[in-house]
Amino acid sequence: MTSHVVDEFEASGKFIRAFTGEETPGLGGSHENGGFGGFLQGIAVDPVSDHLLVGVNDNATGGAVDEFDPAGHFLNQITRTSEGHRLHSAFALATDSHGDIYVVNSAGSGVQPDEHAVDVYGPGHFLPSLTLAEASRRKPGSALLSGSVNPEGLPLIECDFQYVTEAVFQKTGFSDLSSGGKAPCVPAAASIPADSSFHPVEVKIAGVASGTTYRYRLVATSSGVLGGESPSAAFAFTAPHAPAVDSTTASNISSIFADLNAQIRPLGADTTYQFQYVEAVHYEPGAEDPYAAGSSVSLSLRSTS
Repeated sequence: MTSHVVDEFEASGKFIRAFTGEETPGLGGSHENGGFGGFLQGIAVDPVSDHLLVGVNDNATGGAVDEFDPAGHFLNQITRTSEGHRLHSAFALATDSHGDIYVVNSAGSGVQPDEHAVDVYGPGHFLPSLTLAEASRRKPGSALLSGSVNPEGLPLIECDFQYVTEAVFQKTGFSDLSSGGKAPCVPAAASIPADSSFHPVEVKIAGVASGTTYRYRLVATSSGVLGGESPSAAFAFTAPHAPAVDSTTASNISSIFADLNAQIRPLGADTTYQFQYVEAVHYEPGAEDPYAAGSSVSLSLRSTS
């Protein structure tokens, strides 16, 4: 069967891309038969989504409407009417400002009048596209979650990161967030432009339990009748253990100096530690920082044990 293409050009006449239909199921319903088979009988561009609509027809198998995004990726194929009947053809296509698609469905000459019709298909949903990154800046009790959001041309009304413990995730997924929580994206949903570009988002979460594995995902919701909620895939991270201080001692004590010693277990995480000291008369055990009137010496320790 001869294959056909749809070529796209700029207003100046410069070639942009060719829509070959290779990603489509073809008219036989199998992706192995991809490509525009038969005849190209109609073409239209949806003004709401900028999606390309291509009507194809084969005398043996009927017609179809293939839908592509502005980048040329195949999205969907319409092959049946609302009654479930196979399209005779997609002889001509048109769209309106609401995103409705009009398809001239004609069986050709020699058929009954009721086999000629203009079928109307309502707009689909253009949900946000999402990417999710590995958790970073993991510390005992906190982590940085990040990803990106593509609003797909619609205003976002919500964007947040959801996280739960692995044990809860295995039982109920993200339906119960009590073991973790939900944190709004930074920047907030309302400040992300309603375009078709990916925008980075992140949030620092706190209060996670040391040594506990969490599952997290990014969820964004767009507004309007064409919008809706879109969740990303779920990734996992384990919050590092808090380092352990096994012992502290002072040695070589004199009237002007002393050596301070400690035994520290980083428990697999890079660790910053400090010795704090203060004159006994200024030590305030009931204060938020009992050593506030004293001094400190900070050091760092890199370890994987």
